[in-house]
Parts: sequence; C-alpha cells; structure tokens
Amino acid sequence: MLKFKNGLEVDECTECWASGGYFDDDDDWIRCDCCGGTGYDSNDYLAYMHEQAELESEKKAQQLFSEVKMYPEQNAPEHNPFKYAEIAGQWLADNPVILDTETTGLDSNAEVVEVSIIDSSGKALLDTLIKPLYPIPEEVIRIHGITNEMVKDAPIWPDVHETFCEIIKGRKLLIYNAEYDQRIIHQTLNISNNSLPENDKKEFSFHELCPEPPSRICVMKLFAAFYGQWDDYREDWKWQKLTTAAEHMNVKVEGKAHRSLADCRMTLGILQAMAARVPVKPETKGDKIKDVELLKIIRNSKHSIVFDKLINGDTVGYININEADMALCSILSFWTKKDVNQIDRIFRSSKLYRPEWDEIKGQGKTYGQITIGSVVCEVMK
Repeated sequence: MLKFKNGLEVDECTECWASGGYFDDDDDWIRCDCCGGTGYDSNDYLAYMHEQAELESEKKAQQLFSEVKMYPEQNAPEHNPFKYAEIAGQWLADNPVILDTETTGLDSNAEVVEVSIIDSSGKALLDTLIKPLYPIPEEVIRIHGITNEMVKDAPIWPDVHETFCEIIKGRKLLIYNAEYDQRIIHQTLNISNNSLPENDKKEFSFHELCPEPPSRICVMKLFAAFYGQWDDYREDWKWQKLTTAAEHMNVKVEGKAHRSLADCRMTLGILQAMAARVPVKPETKGDKIKDVELLKIIRNSKHSIVFDKLINGDTVGYININEADMALCSILSFWTKKDVNQIDRIFRSSKLYRPEWDEIKGQGKTYGQITIGSVVCEVMK
C-alpha cells in the first residue's frame, strides 16, 4: 500500500504494476511514476472520493462523486466461467506458442529487455535478454530485476528479429496482456531501425504473421472473464495481474515472476488449469427426472444401505469425511456410467456436500473435480 500526498492509499498500478505514483492536482487523478498513466484501480479512486466526502460538505461531496461514472451492479453480464474454460481448452488444442516480454517501461519510448516464447509443452523456443538503445530506469529495474549490467553484452532486437518471426509465423500466439506486448515489440523494432542504415532496417507486422487481433489471443482478458470480478467503472471484467491469476489457479512455476520465461510458463499453467475445470451443466427438468429415477434404482440395489447412509451424511466406519466422499462418488460413478455432471449434481444434493467441494486445490481444480476424477475409472464390484 502506498500513501500519496493527499493521504490516499493505493495498490500497484494496474497498467504496469509499478508501485509508485502521485496525485495530479491538475486533473484530480492518481498518476503512475513509471508509465504516467491513470491505471490505478477505480475502487481506489472511489475510496478517495469517500474520504473527501467525509471531510467536505454534502454539496462538495456530491460534486466529487459526480465525477465518477457509476453503474448499477445489474449491468454486469451473467458469469459463466465454464464458457471461458472451454475457450482455454480450444486455444491449447491449437498448438499455440506463448510470448512474454520484460521492458524498460510503458511509454512510447519503452523497449524490450527480455523476450521468451514457449510451446504448449513449456519448452523454451526463444529466451534471451535484449540490449535496449536507452538505459533501463531504476524504478523499472526494481520490478523485474534486469539491470543495465545484465544486458550490456546481450543481442539487440535486430539480432533476434528473424528468429522471433520464424517462431511465431502461422502459429496461434497467446500473450498475457497482448496489446501491451505487441505495442512494445513494434516500438522496439522502430527504435532499433532508427539507429540502423536504411538497408539494414527490419519490417514487421504482427497481423501478417499472426492475423488474429490482440483481443482473440489475450490470456489476461480471457482469465478476467473466467475469474468474474466485474468492474463497474470500466463496464467490463476486471483485469487481474498475472501473479494473482496464478495464485487463484494454484499455478506454481520455477523462476521469478516478472522474468519473461517464468511468466510464459505461468501463463501456460493458468490456461491449463482453466481448461481442466470440469464444466457442470445447469440442471434441467430432464436432469431432475433422470436423477430421481437413478436414486430409486440405487436404493433397490445391493448398494442401498451404504448409499443411504452416505447420502444422509453418515461417515461412521470411514477414516475421515474425505474417504466418505470417495465412497459416495464411487457408487455414483458406477450407476451413472461415469457421468461426471450427474455425479456432481447428486453429490451436491447429499448431506456430505459442503463449501470444501468447490474450493480450488491442485492444478487449478476444485476438491470436487479431483474427487470425481479419481473415481470415474473405478468399477464397483
């Protein structure tokens, strides 16, 4: 948390994640020291408005609040994470490459200082530091840890440009914050070209090599929709930092965050965890009839006594409640012929169901998904 001269406390910049900023008296907005942008969370700005409202008269408070565009909560669209989980799976099925860069900043003079590309198995296809034309600012070094000493003998962008183009040509290119990385790469090439003889200048177009627009390849925007936190101010799903997404999906990789190779693999892990989510279809009238009929069959079978105890939450005879969960899911796996959606629906109707069922555990899956997945291959004797 940072405290600025007006007393407002804010988090990191949501555009560049820099942790420094100042309040601009000219336009009443918090500006980032690193990028100069106003990308701080709108909630922080609203907090400032509330703080001022307590100090000023009612009339002044109304004037301040009128500056913030407010939207009713009902404007948020229906959240369907499984829709975006399916898209993540489709993207991974397209044999993509994943790109990440580290840079000297965010403005129109910013350059790439590190670039990495991996394939869908996590193998590094390109991983190199890049020597920028201009020095890396100290405030940016504090973010990614790449110093001017580290890049002094690194290749310049024109040295890796052809290799870069060969790797991404014709491939589905996925990026966490695609618009930003694409812009910085174009800028880096243009800055490099300015220092080269006319015959040595490089030409480049993302559109020619990878025709899909940034919105169709941006993992950040896909995860934002999957995560489902609505931003009233922007009227869109709130973007989440890469590290926030990785923590939410329980993704861990080797290496330091804000280094391009580690961030590439973090992005891949997030996509894999999203795609691994088992879509639970909404219950229909037909599903309800199907479930009732199945319950009648089970209660007339050899599993009836055990099943009735478990469905009513009786865990006597089991080491712990998790073992009881497995037992109930095993019975349901047999009678539903491994229908994961029906297993999930019936388990949720039992007295064993509890909040833990929906908690995310390893590999970005919920406890319920892991439990069902571990029993669907078993056959009851």
